[in-house]
Amino acid sequence: MQGVPMLLCTLGLVWYTGLLPGGAYVHGPLQALRLGLLVLTTDLLQGSVHCATHRGWLGRRLQTSHALHHTARSPSAKDAFYTGPLDAFVQLLLPLYVAICCVGANRTTTLL
Repeated sequence: MQGVPMLLCTLGLVWYTGLLPGGAYVHGPLQALRLGLLVLTTDLLQGSVHCATHRGWLGRRLQTSHALHHTARSPSAKDAFYTGPLDAFVQLLLPLYVAICCVGANRTTTLL
């Protein structure tokens, strides 16, 4: 389950190095519209990268890293995040980071 630990480590790294948009550091009430946009944007980006990975458009190395995700014979929820480090970064973390930067939600909304 490499995706979740990598997510938490990367979130901590970008948080403490100031690489998130300014609004992500400001505490405020939940921004429902921005939360919806964040979920939609992240899903769209991750789905696009997933499709491109399966078609081989992003290279053989990424396709091989992603193949771990499909090894489970009876998949469970945790298998969704079982992947290689390169795939976790490109398919899980990068789209999330781009969505956070595009939507510009406050801390409460971003961390939810």
